[in-house]
Amino acid sequence: MNDFFMKFIFPKTTLITIGVCTFVFLTYVATMPRELSWGYMKLGIDSPELLTASSLFGITHPPGYPGYTLLLGALMRIFPFVDPPLLGNIFSVLCFVSAIPFLIKLMATISKAIYPEIDPITAYLCSSSAVLLLAFLPLIWGVSTVTEVYTLNIFATSVILFCMVDLLFNKNKSPLFCSYRIFLMSVGISLGLLNHLTILGLFIPVALLLIYSNGSRVFLSRWFLLPLFLIPLGYSYLVLRSGTHFPSNWGNPSDVEGFIWLVRATPYQEYFRYPWEAFSWDRIVFPFRILFTQFGVIPLFICCIGIRCIWLESRRLVVSLLTISVIFAAYSICYVTVDTQVNLIPVLVVGAIFTALGSIEIFRVFTGILKNSVGPVPLAVKKHPRLIVLILFSIPTFSIVVNYDSLSLSGESEAYDRGRMILQLGEDDSIYLLSTEEDVFTSWYVRYVEETSTKKIPIAVPLLQYEWYLKNNLADLDLTNFTHYNINQLASHIINQAYEEGRMVFIADANLYDDVTNDVSNNNVHLIEW
Repeated sequence: MNDFFMKFIFPKTTLITIGVCTFVFLTYVATMPRELSWGYMKLGIDSPELLTASSLFGITHPPGYPGYTLLLGALMRIFPFVDPPLLGNIFSVLCFVSAIPFLIKLMATISKAIYPEIDPITAYLCSSSAVLLLAFLPLIWGVSTVTEVYTLNIFATSVILFCMVDLLFNKNKSPLFCSYRIFLMSVGISLGLLNHLTILGLFIPVALLLIYSNGSRVFLSRWFLLPLFLIPLGYSYLVLRSGTHFPSNWGNPSDVEGFIWLVRATPYQEYFRYPWEAFSWDRIVFPFRILFTQFGVIPLFICCIGIRCIWLESRRLVVSLLTISVIFAAYSICYVTVDTQVNLIPVLVVGAIFTALGSIEIFRVFTGILKNSVGPVPLAVKKHPRLIVLILFSIPTFSIVVNYDSLSLSGESEAYDRGRMILQLGEDDSIYLLSTEEDVFTSWYVRYVEETSTKKIPIAVPLLQYEWYLKNNLADLDLTNFTHYNINQLASHIINQAYEEGRMVFIADANLYDDVTNDVSNNNVHLIEW
Protein backbone atom coordinates (compact mmCIF):
# COMPACT_ATOMS: atom_id res chain seq x y z
CA MET A 1 0.00 0.00 0.00
CA ASN A 2 2.82 2.39 0.87
CA ASP A 3 4.60 1.58 -2.41
CA PHE A 4 1.39 2.24 -4.35
CA PHE A 5 0.87 5.53 -2.52
CA MET A 6 4.42 6.73 -3.17
CA LYS A 7 4.48 5.62 -6.80
CA PHE A 8 1.09 6.75 -8.05
CA ILE A 9 -0.37 9.20 -5.55
CA PHE A 10 2.66 11.12 -4.32
CA PRO A 11 5.80 10.16 -6.26
CA LYS A 12 9.09 11.49 -4.97
CA THR A 13 9.25 14.14 -7.68
CA THR A 14 5.90 15.52 -6.51
CA LEU A 15 7.08 15.54 -2.91
CA ILE A 16 10.18 17.50 -3.94
CA THR A 17 7.99 20.10 -5.67
CA ILE A 18 5.64 20.33 -2.69
CA GLY A 19 8.61 20.74 -0.37
CA VAL A 20 10.05 23.61 -2.43
CA CYS A 21 6.65 25.34 -2.65
CA THR A 22 6.09 24.98 1.09
CA PHE A 23 9.53 26.30 2.00
CA VAL A 24 9.25 29.33 -0.29
CA PHE A 25 5.71 30.06 0.89
CA LEU A 26 6.61 29.92 4.59
CA THR A 27 9.74 32.06 4.10
CA TYR A 28 7.87 34.65 2.05
CA VAL A 29 4.99 34.82 4.55
CA ALA A 30 7.44 35.19 7.43
CA THR A 31 9.17 38.16 5.76
CA MET A 32 6.33 39.95 3.97
CA PRO A 33 4.84 43.18 5.37
CA ARG A 34 1.58 42.93 7.31
CA GLU A 35 0.55 46.54 6.69
CA LEU A 36 0.47 48.83 3.68
CA SER A 37 4.04 48.89 2.43
CA TRP A 38 6.26 49.94 -0.45
CA GLY A 39 8.33 46.80 0.06
CA TYR A 40 11.99 46.21 -0.60
CA MET A 41 13.74 49.25 -2.16
CA LYS A 42 10.26 50.70 -2.77
CA LEU A 43 9.66 48.20 -5.56
CA GLY A 44 6.04 48.21 -4.44
CA ILE A 45 5.58 51.95 -4.85
CA ASP A 46 2.28 51.30 -6.67
CA SER A 47 1.03 48.92 -3.99
CA PRO A 48 -1.34 51.41 -2.26
CA GLU A 49 -2.89 52.41 -5.58
CA LEU A 50 -3.35 48.81 -6.71
CA LEU A 51 -5.07 48.03 -3.41
CA THR A 52 -7.32 51.08 -3.77
CA ALA A 53 -8.32 50.21 -7.33
CA SER A 54 -8.94 46.55 -6.45
CA SER A 55 -11.02 47.51 -3.40
CA LEU A 56 -13.21 49.80 -5.51
CA PHE A 57 -12.96 47.83 -8.76
CA GLY A 58 -11.53 51.00 -10.22
CA ILE A 59 -8.90 51.74 -12.87
CA THR A 60 -5.21 51.84 -12.01
CA HIS A 61 -2.48 53.87 -13.66
CA PRO A 62 -1.68 52.96 -17.28
CA PRO A 63 -1.87 50.39 -18.76
CA GLY A 64 -4.78 49.69 -16.39
CA TYR A 65 -3.88 46.13 -15.28
CA PRO A 66 -7.47 44.80 -15.63
CA GLY A 67 -6.48 41.18 -14.98
CA TYR A 68 -4.66 41.96 -11.75
CA THR A 69 -7.39 44.33 -10.53
CA LEU A 70 -10.16 41.81 -11.20
CA LEU A 71 -8.32 38.91 -9.51
CA LEU A 72 -7.28 40.84 -6.42
CA GLY A 73 -10.66 42.58 -6.23
CA ALA A 74 -12.41 39.20 -6.35
CA LEU A 75 -10.21 37.90 -3.53
CA MET A 76 -11.13 40.94 -1.44
CA ARG A 77 -14.81 40.08 -1.89
CA ILE A 78 -14.23 36.41 -1.05
CA PHE A 79 -12.18 37.24 2.07
CA PRO A 80 -13.65 40.55 3.31
CA PHE A 81 -12.42 39.85 6.85
CA VAL A 82 -8.74 40.04 5.78
CA ASP A 83 -7.05 43.45 5.69
CA PRO A 84 -6.51 44.46 2.02
CA PRO A 85 -2.73 45.05 2.35
CA LEU A 86 -2.23 41.64 3.96
CA LEU A 87 -4.40 39.95 1.35
CA GLY A 88 -2.62 41.75 -1.49
CA ASN A 89 0.78 40.67 -0.21
CA ILE A 90 -0.39 37.06 0.20
CA PHE A 91 -1.75 37.20 -3.36
CA SER A 92 1.72 38.12 -4.63
CA VAL A 93 3.24 35.26 -2.62
CA LEU A 94 0.72 32.79 -4.02
CA CYS A 95 1.33 33.96 -7.59
CA PHE A 96 5.03 33.15 -7.33
CA VAL A 97 4.51 29.90 -5.42
CA SER A 98 2.02 28.81 -8.11
CA ALA A 99 4.72 29.36 -10.72
CA ILE A 100 7.17 27.00 -8.97
CA PRO A 101 5.67 23.66 -10.18
CA PHE A 102 5.69 24.89 -13.78
CA LEU A 103 9.30 26.07 -13.51
CA ILE A 104 10.54 22.84 -11.93
CA LYS A 105 8.66 20.70 -14.44
CA LEU A 106 9.92 22.62 -17.49
CA MET A 107 13.52 22.43 -16.23
CA ALA A 108 13.15 18.70 -15.60
CA THR A 109 11.63 18.22 -19.07
CA ILE A 110 14.61 19.90 -20.73
CA SER A 111 16.94 17.81 -18.57
CA LYS A 112 15.22 14.58 -19.61
CA ALA A 113 15.46 15.54 -23.30
CA ILE A 114 19.16 16.42 -23.10
CA TYR A 115 20.29 13.86 -20.50
CA PRO A 116 18.02 10.80 -20.82
CA GLU A 117 20.35 8.84 -18.53
CA ILE A 118 19.75 11.20 -15.59
CA ASP A 119 17.17 9.84 -13.15
CA PRO A 120 14.09 12.02 -12.46
CA ILE A 121 14.98 12.58 -8.80
CA THR A 122 18.34 14.12 -9.69
CA ALA A 123 16.72 16.26 -12.40
CA TYR A 124 14.09 17.52 -9.96
CA LEU A 125 16.67 18.24 -7.27
CA CYS A 126 18.83 20.27 -9.66
CA SER A 127 15.75 22.08 -10.94
CA SER A 128 14.63 22.77 -7.37
CA SER A 129 17.98 24.29 -6.46
CA ALA A 130 17.70 26.63 -9.49
CA VAL A 131 14.12 27.61 -8.57
CA LEU A 132 15.16 28.31 -4.98
CA LEU A 133 18.02 30.43 -6.30
CA LEU A 134 15.48 32.41 -8.36
CA ALA A 135 13.03 32.71 -5.47
CA PHE A 136 15.62 34.20 -3.13
CA LEU A 137 17.23 36.66 -5.49
CA PRO A 138 16.69 40.03 -3.77
CA LEU A 139 14.68 41.41 -6.70
CA ILE A 140 12.34 38.40 -6.96
CA TRP A 141 12.01 38.08 -3.19
CA GLY A 142 11.23 41.78 -2.92
CA VAL A 143 8.45 41.92 -5.53
CA SER A 144 6.93 38.61 -4.38
CA THR A 145 6.18 39.80 -0.84
CA VAL A 146 4.40 43.07 -1.61
CA THR A 147 1.25 43.92 -3.56
CA GLU A 148 2.52 44.31 -7.11
CA VAL A 149 1.76 43.05 -10.62
CA TYR A 150 5.15 41.42 -11.22
CA THR A 151 4.55 37.99 -9.68
CA LEU A 152 1.39 37.55 -11.76
CA ASN A 153 3.62 38.17 -14.78
CA ILE A 154 6.10 35.59 -13.45
CA PHE A 155 3.26 33.08 -13.20
CA ALA A 156 2.11 33.78 -16.78
CA THR A 157 5.73 33.58 -18.00
CA SER A 158 6.24 30.22 -16.28
CA VAL A 159 3.06 28.76 -17.76
CA ILE A 160 3.96 29.89 -21.29
CA LEU A 161 7.53 28.58 -21.11
CA PHE A 162 6.38 25.30 -19.54
CA CYS A 163 3.91 24.67 -22.38
CA MET A 164 6.49 25.69 -24.98
CA VAL A 165 9.03 23.17 -23.65
CA ASP A 166 6.44 20.40 -23.35
CA LEU A 167 5.22 20.93 -26.91
CA LEU A 168 8.78 21.18 -28.22
CA PHE A 169 10.07 17.95 -26.69
CA ASN A 170 6.85 15.89 -26.76
CA LYS A 171 5.69 16.25 -30.36
CA ASN A 172 4.62 12.62 -30.58
CA LYS A 173 2.35 12.68 -27.56
CA SER A 174 -1.39 12.12 -27.91
CA PRO A 175 -3.61 14.84 -29.44
CA LEU A 176 -5.27 15.25 -26.04
CA PHE A 177 -1.89 16.03 -24.42
CA CYS A 178 -1.04 18.61 -27.09
CA SER A 179 -4.50 20.19 -26.90
CA TYR A 180 -4.19 20.56 -23.13
CA ARG A 181 -0.78 22.22 -23.41
CA ILE A 182 -1.99 24.54 -26.20
CA PHE A 183 -5.03 25.51 -24.13
CA LEU A 184 -2.91 26.12 -21.02
CA MET A 185 -0.42 28.22 -22.96
CA SER A 186 -3.26 30.34 -24.37
CA VAL A 187 -4.58 30.90 -20.83
CA GLY A 188 -1.09 32.02 -19.77
CA ILE A 189 -0.85 34.41 -22.73
CA SER A 190 -4.30 35.85 -22.02
CA LEU A 191 -3.50 36.32 -18.34
CA GLY A 192 -0.18 37.95 -19.21
CA LEU A 193 -1.72 40.35 -21.74
CA LEU A 194 -4.43 41.31 -19.26
CA ASN A 195 -1.71 42.12 -16.77
CA HIS A 196 0.91 43.87 -18.93
CA LEU A 197 1.48 44.06 -22.67
CA THR A 198 5.24 43.48 -22.24
CA ILE A 199 4.43 39.76 -22.17
CA LEU A 200 4.50 40.06 -25.97
CA GLY A 201 8.30 40.26 -25.67
CA LEU A 202 8.18 36.69 -24.41
CA PHE A 203 5.36 35.30 -26.54
CA ILE A 204 6.74 36.34 -29.94
CA PRO A 205 9.98 34.27 -29.68
CA VAL A 206 7.97 31.38 -28.21
CA ALA A 207 5.49 31.52 -31.08
CA LEU A 208 8.23 31.63 -33.72
CA LEU A 209 9.96 28.61 -32.17
CA LEU A 210 6.78 26.53 -32.03
CA ILE A 211 5.75 27.49 -35.56
CA TYR A 212 9.19 26.45 -36.82
CA SER A 213 9.23 23.19 -34.84
CA ASN A 214 5.57 22.13 -34.65
CA GLY A 215 3.92 24.07 -37.46
CA SER A 216 1.39 26.91 -37.43
CA ARG A 217 -1.45 24.50 -36.56
CA VAL A 218 -0.57 25.05 -32.89
CA PHE A 219 -1.91 28.60 -33.06
CA LEU A 220 -4.84 27.83 -35.35
CA SER A 221 -6.29 25.25 -33.00
CA ARG A 222 -9.59 26.06 -31.33
CA TRP A 223 -7.92 25.16 -28.01
CA PHE A 224 -5.54 28.07 -28.50
CA LEU A 225 -8.08 30.56 -29.87
CA LEU A 226 -10.83 29.95 -27.30
CA PRO A 227 -9.06 31.38 -24.19
CA LEU A 228 -7.98 34.46 -26.16
CA PHE A 229 -11.54 35.75 -25.82
CA LEU A 230 -10.60 36.49 -22.21
CA ILE A 231 -8.48 39.41 -23.48
CA PRO A 232 -11.29 41.59 -24.93
CA LEU A 233 -13.53 40.58 -22.04
CA GLY A 234 -10.89 41.67 -19.53
CA TYR A 235 -10.18 44.98 -21.21
CA SER A 236 -13.91 45.71 -21.50
CA TYR A 237 -13.73 46.04 -17.70
CA LEU A 238 -11.81 49.31 -18.20
CA VAL A 239 -14.57 50.68 -20.41
CA LEU A 240 -17.34 49.59 -18.04
CA ARG A 241 -15.67 51.00 -14.91
CA SER A 242 -14.78 54.34 -16.50
CA GLY A 243 -18.32 55.48 -15.74
CA THR A 244 -17.89 55.10 -11.98
CA HIS A 245 -15.79 58.30 -11.70
CA PHE A 246 -13.86 57.17 -8.64
CA PRO A 247 -11.41 59.90 -7.57
CA SER A 248 -8.59 57.38 -7.93
CA ASN A 249 -9.54 56.32 -11.45
CA TRP A 250 -7.11 56.96 -14.29
CA GLY A 251 -8.04 58.05 -17.80
CA ASN A 252 -11.30 57.96 -19.66
CA PRO A 253 -11.30 54.65 -21.58
CA SER A 254 -14.97 54.99 -22.50
CA ASP A 255 -13.96 56.20 -25.98
CA VAL A 256 -11.37 54.82 -28.39
CA GLU A 257 -8.87 57.62 -27.92
CA GLY A 258 -9.03 57.40 -24.13
CA PHE A 259 -8.78 53.60 -24.22
CA ILE A 260 -5.64 53.71 -26.38
CA TRP A 261 -4.17 56.44 -24.16
CA LEU A 262 -4.56 54.19 -21.14
CA VAL A 263 -3.51 50.83 -22.59
CA ARG A 264 -0.48 52.26 -24.41
CA ALA A 265 0.63 53.92 -21.15
CA THR A 266 0.95 57.22 -23.01
CA PRO A 267 1.97 59.30 -19.94
CA TYR A 268 5.02 57.13 -19.42
CA GLN A 269 6.30 57.17 -22.99
CA GLU A 270 8.44 60.17 -22.14
CA TYR A 271 10.61 57.81 -20.07
CA PHE A 272 11.34 55.68 -23.14
CA ARG A 273 14.56 56.72 -24.85
CA TYR A 274 16.59 54.89 -27.44
CA PRO A 275 20.28 54.55 -26.50
CA TRP A 276 21.38 56.81 -29.36
CA GLU A 277 19.07 59.59 -28.18
CA ALA A 278 20.82 59.90 -24.81
CA PHE A 279 23.83 57.61 -24.99
CA SER A 280 25.22 56.45 -21.68
CA TRP A 281 27.49 53.53 -20.98
CA ASP A 282 25.85 53.25 -17.58
CA ARG A 283 22.53 52.47 -19.29
CA ILE A 284 24.13 50.01 -21.73
CA VAL A 285 25.75 47.95 -18.97
CA PHE A 286 22.72 48.26 -16.67
CA PRO A 287 21.25 44.78 -17.42
CA PHE A 288 24.64 43.12 -16.93
CA ARG A 289 25.14 44.92 -13.63
CA ILE A 290 21.76 43.77 -12.36
CA LEU A 291 22.41 40.18 -13.44
CA PHE A 292 25.78 40.21 -11.69
CA THR A 293 24.46 41.74 -8.46
CA GLN A 294 21.42 39.43 -8.37
CA PHE A 295 22.97 36.09 -9.33
CA GLY A 296 26.63 36.44 -8.39
CA VAL A 297 29.70 34.91 -10.02
CA ILE A 298 29.18 31.19 -9.34
CA PRO A 299 25.50 30.98 -10.48
CA LEU A 300 26.36 32.96 -13.62
CA PHE A 301 29.18 30.51 -14.35
CA ILE A 302 26.75 27.60 -13.91
CA CYS A 303 24.29 29.47 -16.12
CA CYS A 304 26.88 29.68 -18.91
CA ILE A 305 27.48 25.92 -18.60
CA GLY A 306 23.73 25.39 -18.99
CA ILE A 307 23.61 27.53 -22.13
CA ARG A 308 26.35 25.41 -23.70
CA CYS A 309 24.63 22.15 -22.74
CA ILE A 310 21.29 23.10 -24.28
CA TRP A 311 23.02 24.58 -27.32
CA LEU A 312 24.58 21.21 -28.15
CA GLU A 313 21.16 19.52 -28.22
CA SER A 314 18.59 22.20 -29.10
CA ARG A 315 19.98 25.37 -30.59
CA ARG A 316 16.52 26.66 -31.42
CA LEU A 317 15.53 26.61 -27.75
CA VAL A 318 18.69 28.48 -26.73
CA VAL A 319 18.12 31.09 -29.44
CA SER A 320 14.51 31.61 -28.30
CA LEU A 321 15.43 31.93 -24.62
CA LEU A 322 18.32 34.29 -25.36
CA THR A 323 16.08 36.34 -27.67
CA ILE A 324 13.62 36.77 -24.81
CA SER A 325 16.49 37.89 -22.58
CA VAL A 326 17.78 40.37 -25.17
CA ILE A 327 14.31 41.85 -25.70
CA PHE A 328 13.75 42.54 -22.02
CA ALA A 329 17.34 43.68 -21.48
CA ALA A 330 16.91 46.18 -24.33
CA TYR A 331 13.60 47.30 -22.83
CA SER A 332 15.25 47.93 -19.46
CA ILE A 333 17.93 50.00 -21.21
CA CYS A 334 15.43 52.15 -23.11
CA TYR A 335 12.76 52.53 -20.41
CA VAL A 336 14.46 54.76 -17.86
CA THR A 337 12.60 54.80 -14.54
CA VAL A 338 13.57 54.36 -10.91
CA ASP A 339 12.26 50.77 -10.89
CA THR A 340 13.40 49.75 -14.37
CA GLN A 341 15.19 46.73 -12.91
CA VAL A 342 11.86 44.93 -12.61
CA ASN A 343 11.76 44.77 -16.43
CA LEU A 344 14.61 42.25 -16.16
CA ILE A 345 12.53 39.70 -14.22
CA PRO A 346 11.95 37.50 -17.33
CA VAL A 347 15.73 37.52 -17.87
CA LEU A 348 16.20 36.20 -14.32
CA VAL A 349 13.66 33.44 -15.00
CA VAL A 350 15.53 32.41 -18.16
CA GLY A 351 18.80 32.52 -16.22
CA ALA A 352 17.37 30.11 -13.65
CA ILE A 353 16.45 27.67 -16.43
CA PHE A 354 20.01 27.70 -17.75
CA THR A 355 21.34 27.32 -14.19
CA ALA A 356 19.30 24.15 -13.68
CA LEU A 357 20.85 22.56 -16.77
CA GLY A 358 24.30 23.74 -15.74
CA SER A 359 23.79 22.09 -12.36
CA ILE A 360 22.94 18.77 -14.00
CA GLU A 361 26.05 18.98 -16.17
CA ILE A 362 28.18 19.61 -13.07
CA PHE A 363 26.54 16.57 -11.43
CA ARG A 364 27.37 14.41 -14.47
CA VAL A 365 30.99 15.55 -14.48
CA PHE A 366 31.47 14.90 -10.78
CA THR A 367 29.78 11.50 -10.84
CA GLY A 368 32.02 10.54 -13.73
CA ILE A 369 35.08 11.59 -11.75
CA LEU A 370 33.88 9.62 -8.71
CA LYS A 371 33.34 6.45 -10.71
CA ASN A 372 36.91 6.56 -12.03
CA SER A 373 38.46 7.77 -8.79
CA VAL A 374 40.67 5.47 -6.74
CA GLY A 375 41.63 8.10 -4.18
CA PRO A 376 40.19 8.76 -0.71
CA VAL A 377 36.64 9.69 -1.77
CA PRO A 378 34.03 9.36 1.01
CA LEU A 379 32.18 6.07 0.67
CA ALA A 380 28.82 7.74 1.26
CA VAL A 381 29.37 10.00 -1.74
CA LYS A 382 30.34 7.07 -3.96
CA LYS A 383 27.25 5.12 -2.93
CA HIS A 384 24.91 8.11 -3.04
CA PRO A 385 26.14 10.53 -5.73
CA ARG A 386 23.00 12.66 -5.25
CA LEU A 387 24.74 14.09 -2.20
CA ILE A 388 26.68 16.18 -4.73
CA VAL A 389 23.40 17.77 -5.81
CA LEU A 390 22.70 18.83 -2.25
CA ILE A 391 25.84 20.98 -2.38
CA LEU A 392 24.09 23.05 -5.05
CA PHE A 393 21.47 24.01 -2.46
CA SER A 394 24.17 25.92 -0.61
CA ILE A 395 23.86 28.70 -3.23
CA PRO A 396 20.21 29.63 -2.47
CA THR A 397 20.93 29.02 1.23
CA PHE A 398 23.70 31.60 1.07
CA SER A 399 21.32 34.04 -0.63
CA ILE A 400 18.74 33.57 2.13
CA VAL A 401 21.28 34.14 4.90
CA VAL A 402 22.79 37.22 3.27
CA ASN A 403 19.52 38.91 2.26
CA TYR A 404 17.15 37.88 5.04
CA ASP A 405 17.61 40.95 7.25
CA SER A 406 17.12 43.46 4.42
CA LEU A 407 14.07 41.60 3.09
CA SER A 408 12.42 40.81 6.41
CA LEU A 409 9.72 43.50 6.39
CA SER A 410 7.09 41.89 8.59
CA GLY A 411 7.06 44.88 10.93
CA GLU A 412 7.42 47.59 8.26
CA SER A 413 4.52 50.04 7.75
CA GLU A 414 6.15 53.22 6.41
CA ALA A 415 3.65 53.60 3.56
CA TYR A 416 0.64 53.21 5.84
CA ASP A 417 2.10 55.65 8.36
CA ARG A 418 2.70 58.15 5.55
CA GLY A 419 -0.91 58.08 4.36
CA ARG A 420 -2.31 58.25 7.87
CA MET A 421 -0.04 61.14 8.80
CA ILE A 422 -1.15 63.20 5.82
CA LEU A 423 -4.87 62.70 6.36
CA GLN A 424 -4.64 63.37 10.09
CA LEU A 425 -3.84 66.98 9.26
CA GLY A 426 -6.68 69.50 9.23
CA GLU A 427 -10.42 69.18 9.54
CA ASP A 428 -12.83 66.66 8.07
CA ASP A 429 -13.23 68.63 4.83
CA SER A 430 -9.57 69.55 4.20
CA ILE A 431 -7.93 69.44 0.77
CA TYR A 432 -4.47 67.98 0.15
CA LEU A 433 -2.36 68.92 -2.87
CA LEU A 434 0.08 66.03 -3.24
CA SER A 435 2.79 65.62 -5.87
CA THR A 436 4.62 62.31 -5.39
CA GLU A 437 3.48 58.72 -5.78
CA GLU A 438 4.36 58.07 -2.15
CA ASP A 439 1.98 60.79 -0.96
CA VAL A 440 -0.80 60.40 -3.54
CA PHE A 441 -1.19 56.62 -3.53
CA THR A 442 -0.98 56.17 0.25
CA SER A 443 -3.49 58.98 0.79
CA TRP A 444 -5.85 57.48 -1.77
CA TYR A 445 -5.76 54.16 0.06
CA VAL A 446 -6.37 55.62 3.52
CA ARG A 447 -9.09 57.97 2.25
CA TYR A 448 -11.06 55.72 -0.13
CA VAL A 449 -10.57 52.30 1.48
CA GLU A 450 -10.32 52.97 5.22
CA GLU A 451 -11.82 56.41 5.92
CA THR A 452 -14.71 56.34 3.48
CA SER A 453 -16.97 58.53 5.61
CA THR A 454 -14.70 61.58 5.65
CA LYS A 455 -14.96 64.47 3.18
CA LYS A 456 -11.22 65.01 2.82
CA ILE A 457 -9.93 65.30 -0.74
CA PRO A 458 -6.40 64.17 -1.62
CA ILE A 459 -5.56 65.67 -5.03
CA ALA A 460 -2.82 64.36 -7.33
CA VAL A 461 -1.23 67.59 -8.54
CA PRO A 462 0.55 66.01 -11.58
CA LEU A 463 -2.85 64.78 -12.82
CA LEU A 464 -4.34 68.29 -12.87
CA GLN A 465 -2.97 68.62 -16.41
CA TYR A 466 -5.49 66.03 -17.67
CA GLU A 467 -9.04 67.04 -18.55
CA TRP A 468 -10.41 63.63 -17.53
CA TYR A 469 -9.07 64.12 -14.01
CA LEU A 470 -10.72 67.53 -13.65
CA LYS A 471 -14.05 66.51 -15.13
CA ASN A 472 -14.49 63.05 -13.74
CA ASN A 473 -12.63 62.97 -10.45
CA LEU A 474 -12.83 66.52 -9.11
CA ALA A 475 -16.39 67.37 -10.03
CA ASP A 476 -17.09 68.62 -6.49
CA LEU A 477 -14.54 71.41 -6.97
CA ASP A 478 -16.16 72.52 -10.25
CA LEU A 479 -12.98 72.73 -12.30
CA THR A 480 -14.60 71.93 -15.65
CA ASN A 481 -14.20 75.50 -16.89
CA PHE A 482 -10.49 75.65 -16.05
CA THR A 483 -9.10 72.87 -18.24
CA HIS A 484 -6.91 75.39 -20.10
CA TYR A 485 -5.19 76.54 -16.89
CA ASN A 486 -1.73 75.34 -15.93
CA ILE A 487 -1.13 73.37 -12.73
CA ASN A 488 -0.17 76.38 -10.59
CA GLN A 489 -3.22 78.32 -11.73
CA LEU A 490 -5.47 75.39 -10.94
CA ALA A 491 -3.86 75.00 -7.53
CA SER A 492 -4.43 78.71 -6.84
CA HIS A 493 -8.06 78.37 -7.90
CA ILE A 494 -8.54 75.37 -5.58
CA ILE A 495 -7.03 77.33 -2.69
CA ASN A 496 -9.27 80.35 -3.30
CA GLN A 497 -12.36 78.18 -3.54
CA ALA A 498 -11.36 76.35 -0.35
CA TYR A 499 -10.90 79.69 1.41
CA GLU A 500 -14.40 80.79 0.41
CA GLU A 501 -15.82 77.52 1.75
CA GLY A 502 -13.76 77.69 4.96
CA ARG A 503 -11.65 74.64 4.12
CA MET A 504 -7.98 74.12 4.90
CA VAL A 505 -5.45 73.24 2.20
CA PHE A 506 -2.25 71.26 2.80
CA ILE A 507 0.53 71.18 0.21
CA ALA A 508 3.29 68.54 0.21
CA ASP A 509 5.49 70.17 -2.44
CA ALA A 510 7.59 73.08 -1.14
CA ASN A 511 8.08 74.54 -4.64
CA LEU A 512 4.37 74.48 -5.36
CA TYR A 513 3.70 76.00 -1.95
CA ASP A 514 6.06 78.90 -2.66
CA ASP A 515 4.50 79.49 -6.09
CA VAL A 516 0.87 79.52 -4.99
CA THR A 517 1.42 81.47 -1.78
CA ASN A 518 2.93 84.24 -3.88
CA ASP A 519 -0.33 84.40 -5.85
CA VAL A 520 -2.73 84.13 -2.92
CA SER A 521 -2.49 85.42 0.62
CA ASN A 522 -4.96 83.12 2.32
CA ASN A 523 -4.07 81.82 5.76
CA ASN A 524 -5.76 78.49 5.11
CA VAL A 525 -2.73 77.13 3.20
CA HIS A 526 -0.20 74.98 5.04
CA LEU A 527 2.98 73.21 3.96
CA ILE A 528 3.35 69.57 4.90
CA GLU A 529 6.88 69.22 6.22
CA TRP A 530 8.56 65.84 6.64
